Amino acid sequence: KITNVNKKSTFVVGAMGRLVKKKGFDFLIKACVEIKNLELLIAGDGDEFANLKKISDKYNNIKLLGWVNNKNKFFNSIDVFCSSSIMEPFGLVIIEAMSRGIPVISTKCNGPLDIIENNKNGLLIEIENKLELKDAIIKLKNNDSIRKKMGLNAINTYKKMFTFNKYKKNVNSILRQL
Repeated sequence: KITNVNKKSTFVVGAMGRLVKKKGFDFLIKACVEIKNLELLIAGDGDEFANLKKISDKYNNIKLLGWVNNKNKFFNSIDVFCSSSIMEPFGLVIIEAMSRGIPVISTKCNGPLDIIENNKNGLLIEIENKLELKDAIIKLKNNDSIRKKMGLNAINTYKKMFTFNKYKKNVNSILRQL
């Protein structure tokens, strides 16, 4: 099911993770406040919550949700998922978004580079490049067909590489080599 084709007037960008400095949420907020008709939902908790609250409080379109128990509700409410990390060893939440057909914008960290094929199943941007992030969001915001195509490719990537059966097969293959 592709959940990212939204008919409402406000485009919704979602982000989720531990609210710590290395996740770059402050950078994401600064990029999103410059885009019209956009809402940013950030799910998570951590040391940076108070700082991010202070940065975002003056903007009605930025919402810090805190810890989210119902991930499906969160993912069903967004058009695009954004990972703005300065450092990201893997990116499980990226896989969670892709499994739901949500296009992902991510910084070029080690983990996302192994998951995302730029302009196919998501968009990759340079770390802390606000202009690139803003342009990537606007590109997906303004083009339903690119979002749909990336969402379908994201699901296919998930099915091909990240399902439980795929992991089981890979682990069994490694064990046979021992």
